[in-house]
Amino acid sequence: MNKEISNMLGEKIKRLRKMRGMTQADLAGDYITRNMLSSIENGVANPSLETLKYIAERLYISVSYLVSDKDDLLFYEKEEVINNIYRAYSAGNYSACINLISNLSSTDDELNYLLASSYLELGKKNVASGALISAKKHLKKAFEHASLTRIETANITAQASMYLSISENIQAPLLEFDANKFADELNNAMDYELYKYLTLDFEHTFTTPNYSLHIEAKKLIKERNYQEAIKLLLNAIELTKNESYNAFIIFSIYTDIENCYKQLYDYEKAYLYSTKRMTLLENFKA
Repeated sequence: MNKEISNMLGEKIKRLRKMRGMTQADLAGDYITRNMLSSIENGVANPSLETLKYIAERLYISVSYLVSDKDDLLFYEKEEVINNIYRAYSAGNYSACINLISNLSSTDDELNYLLASSYLELGKKNVASGALISAKKHLKKAFEHASLTRIETANITAQASMYLSISENIQAPLLEFDANKFADELNNAMDYELYKYLTLDFEHTFTTPNYSLHIEAKKLIKERNYQEAIKLLLNAIELTKNESYNAFIIFSIYTDIENCYKQLYDYEKAYLYSTKRMTLLENFKA
């Protein structure tokens, strides 16, 4: 092994060791001496193949990367874990996907796209559960990684904008969200129905039952038919609780039930749903 290759090998090992937060003694273990490792890192000594395999295993990197005359660390790291990353992503285990990518030395277009998409999905789950502080954190991360990839992310940023508006103003999200700006992207998004629900599209035929019931109730409220509206709203609450819990939807329905009872001068029941709504609002601080 010539001097140039020995120096490159030593630099790679030293850089990876420090990146992993390991001392020379940590990396050397009981297999080689610290002095031998120091000599390898300084390009003074050439390791045997068995020593290279040992070092590569301890550094969680392939031998091929260490002996390559190129220094594209991410390429070799990614080669080792990309299947696991996609397996986690496809299974909906977005936290695991993010953790796997975060353990790499850097990111590229593909990885930043996967990070943006994973953070978006976590943010959406946070909104549904009412964990709005966590939602904001994850959605802002989605924007950050979307800006770092050359892969088209308009769909991701449109959805992130919609969910961020909910997390920032649960009572009036449309004040935070320019729906027209993202109309084309959201029309093709998986959350198309939420978009139509959020923008109160009375002409849309909803396939999600609690959305459909709530929108029908809103039509009745406009017609001042509060008794019938309450029946639909109560049915929508049961569907939301039993089939697809979504704290934002429940909060919105509670708000309309409270207002309906106020219009009917039934202040006792209005107070009951006001209490339910305020309890949810307090829990949204998580």
